[in-house]
Amino acid sequence: NQRLGRENGFLTRQFESQEDDRALLVKQLVSVKEENSALRSEVDEKEAQAKARGDALPPLLAPAPAPMEEKKAPDADTTFKEATRKLKKLLEVEKRHLAEVTEAHEKWKASRTPLELALRDAVAVEAESVATRLGGKARTSAAPGAPLDSATLAGFDADDRARAIERWL
Repeated sequence: NQRLGRENGFLTRQFESQEDDRALLVKQLVSVKEENSALRSEVDEKEAQAKARGDALPPLLAPAPAPMEEKKAPDADTTFKEATRKLKKLLEVEKRHLAEVTEAHEKWKASRTPLELALRDAVAVEAESVATRLGGKARTSAAPGAPLDSATLAGFDADDRARAIERWL
């Protein structure tokens, strides 16, 4: 009876450990999917801007594969192992897609012309002054090269745009 009690305690701890591992994998999968989705939308936006300018760019991303059909397993252990395997596979696919999107974004950033970079810098400096005037922050984070806050850019008026262009020239 004591042996069975110890074995039951061991199996219970093992099951809880596997549940914790599964929960961690699910959280990682969700965060990678969210980041991947944000980068995909950014790439789509950049492709749309390029098309609007008349640039001919090949599509940067292949469509994501459709999710696989799930089969019912005869017992809980097999079901758990199968779910873990599928989640790991999905996580790897999402990581690969994230790497592709990140690489495409880096290529796009590297292809900017010096004029684009100078204009971006001029707008950033003017955004800082507008943010200071409005009592807010111009950037979404303190990291160098962080994107400008959309509320700050929305606060630009004709005079602010003129000052940014003067600074650029």
